[in-house]
Amino acid sequence: MTALDALIDDLFMIGFGLNNRPVRSSGFPFYNVIKTNEDSFTVELALAGFNEKDIEIQEHNSTLVIKGTLNSEKQKEYLWRGITTKPFIRTFPLAEHVHVETASMKDGILSISLKRDIPEAEKPKLISIETR
Repeated sequence: MTALDALIDDLFMIGFGLNNRPVRSSGFPFYNVIKTNEDSFTVELALAGFNEKDIEIQEHNSTLVIKGTLNSEKQKEYLWRGITTKPFIRTFPLAEHVHVETASMKDGILSISLKRDIPEAEKPKLISIETR
């Protein structure tokens, strides 16, 4: 893990209040985490060569799991193969009240929108002070 990867992971953890790092079995697929506002983030994964049918996204027990297996590739004779299409599983622990809102794929980038919805009963309450 590079220093930059560690910094990005730390920012991701701070943003969601997570206490565990994403599980890293390899560096693939590469990803970005973008803070879109105080309670929303987008995780982008670079998945050149994959399409929507090759990807499975699950949210289970406060974990985001993204699996990819290339099913749609036809047999080709490669002279050089620099774009990997190996099967992968990438997991991210999610903080309490963080859930997947949407997922979309465009130009080889899978975008997963996450939102933190804290119930009103759990939000801090401002108590006013009366003067006498």
